[in-house]
Amino acid sequence: MQPLIVVDVETTGLPGKTPPDLLRIVEVGAVFVDEWGEIRRSFGEMVNPGAEIVEHDKVQAALAISGLTFEEIKTFGRPELRVAKELLVWVESLPGPRPAVTAYNRDFDMGMLGDGPWRLALSGVPLAPCLMLESMRVMAQHCDVERDDNPLQLVKWKADKGMDDPWKWPKAEEAIAWFRGRGHYIPELRGHRALDDAIMEAHVAVALEKEDRGFTPAEKNRVINVYAAGKVRKDRGGDWRPEAAEVYSGDVEGAGMPTSKVIYDDDGTIINYVGPWVISCDHGCYHGDNKHGLGALEKTTATDEEDCICSGEAPDVQSVVLRSCLEQLRRADVIYVRLDDLTAYGTLVEIGYAGAHGIPFVLDMDMDPDDARHLWFARLLMKSRPADPFTTAAVRSLLSPK
Repeated sequence: MQPLIVVDVETTGLPGKTPPDLLRIVEVGAVFVDEWGEIRRSFGEMVNPGAEIVEHDKVQAALAISGLTFEEIKTFGRPELRVAKELLVWVESLPGPRPAVTAYNRDFDMGMLGDGPWRLALSGVPLAPCLMLESMRVMAQHCDVERDDNPLQLVKWKADKGMDDPWKWPKAEEAIAWFRGRGHYIPELRGHRALDDAIMEAHVAVALEKEDRGFTPAEKNRVINVYAAGKVRKDRGGDWRPEAAEVYSGDVEGAGMPTSKVIYDDDGTIINYVGPWVISCDHGCYHGDNKHGLGALEKTTATDEEDCICSGEAPDVQSVVLRSCLEQLRRADVIYVRLDDLTAYGTLVEIGYAGAHGIPFVLDMDMDPDDARHLWFARLLMKSRPADPFTTAAVRSLLSPK
């Protein structure tokens, strides 16, 4: 697909309703979607346009929609010019083919970003079609326009809002609900916050691409791809990962790893395990410090297992681990996190990476409360992006230690 930058802004009001001298951006979010439809990078900042604007009565009413407060903007907001410059640097740092830029309500968001210090941040970046108009185009193809109770949740909005055209453009939350109903994965995040909205709208862009390529919704099976983050030890990483996570020594020649393995298939639900993969090697030579279970890929020597392949030249283990885990995380619909050790440093990085990419979490923590309090930052991030109740229950039934 065309690489995209999907942007979203939270503002102090609306054009035509808010006096121009009070209309400012207070939060900006941007997400980069690569040519494979993967969300690769994100940018999110709160902006402080000045106390004289934020404290105005008309602005306070507008901020109530997003839940932002004057105190929050004053404490965490940064000057417009500085954030605009950082957005420019972020755009210029994006890898691969030149992206186009869009938004759900493209005219509004790009109109706000085309004024004042913001206009340089996206200048020269070509425009992609508006996601709202594209959503309406796809949704209308699957709608019986004579019915208001369409089973795909697309309703025919009548002219009761004083509109001559019987159709009303769908709100972002309405389009998101519809695409979810079709079987597309779109994470459940906070509404009316710039980065979270940009992440969800980026998933809408990916869903639109799939629909145009002939996407067919699953009629029966619900598929959940799960990544199990946590300390890697011997025996499937500490006896809580499923047997499917275990890759035997003969399978790792050439650093070959599976893409996924089914760990549950019943009642219309399929759960795939997508990583990480742990080498089966009870005598421990695969599990040296900082090896993540891939010690067999180094030149080592085993003395107690004749059939072990712990010998031979191989690539740098840590580079293999990093590349493999990030690829597996991007395939995941949910990340199950088992926190039972303060030295699970890689797990903390995985939490941050998944959070930035909008992947929801299922958290299971088993450690002393005095230790757990040091992980408050990671816990708050995971609580802000919870998996839906069905997914949480299904994944915990398979991965939580009994």
